[in-house]
Amino acid sequence: MTAQIDCRPRLDAAAAAMDAVARLALAESNPFFVLDDLVPCRGNRAEMEHHWDTTPVHEAGHAVAHVLSGRLVKSVSIEAFPAGKTLGMCLVDGPRKIAADALLALLGGAKFCRAVVASYAGPVAELRYNPARVFSGMRGDASSIEGMCKAYEALDCGDSYELQTAAWQKACRMFQSDAVWAATLEIAGRLKASHGLRPRISGKVVHSIVARHLPDGWGWSGEFSQAAWEG
Repeated sequence: MTAQIDCRPRLDAAAAAMDAVARLALAESNPFFVLDDLVPCRGNRAEMEHHWDTTPVHEAGHAVAHVLSGRLVKSVSIEAFPAGKTLGMCLVDGPRKIAADALLALLGGAKFCRAVVASYAGPVAELRYNPARVFSGMRGDASSIEGMCKAYEALDCGDSYELQTAAWQKACRMFQSDAVWAATLEIAGRLKASHGLRPRISGKVVHSIVARHLPDGWGWSGEFSQAAWEG
């Protein structure tokens, strides 16, 4: 029987003021930790500056987790739009658009479960860096994560909620690591320092940064009994 988890949002002013690692440790116990923007605002200069500052961290978080999951990252980029929106993109190996069940068949169970962790890695990186509007960065990832977990259960691989919970926990633990965080900030820093309308760094650079900070990779064994994380 799956343990009941508090579904109330816990990202409040007190959590935002916590030490960043302590905030991730708190978030680890609750996959519903981020449900709303802590300081919602739309269409003003403060929001534009926030997203231009945090989107590189969000995408760098995805990239680091994908590399640690064993996937090939092709590139990471960000792009600002006149309307104040900032688009971030982390391209990985395989088709750019693929159904969740097809992705499961392509990757196999273990890499697929790790891909769910990598999908959570963007908003979790934001949660450590600047939690003010994490939910805005979560929206695009949430539907993908939900679809992946549902496909996992539909193909009789395990319970979707158990996978979702375990993936969130692993992402929160991953980004408590100083080495993971150092790699994330270095990648994000390179994006921010790039010039042009669409800053971009290559997958080769991403992989070299992760390898330098985490030469032994990441240990994927753990508590989720339904998934062979080490496979």
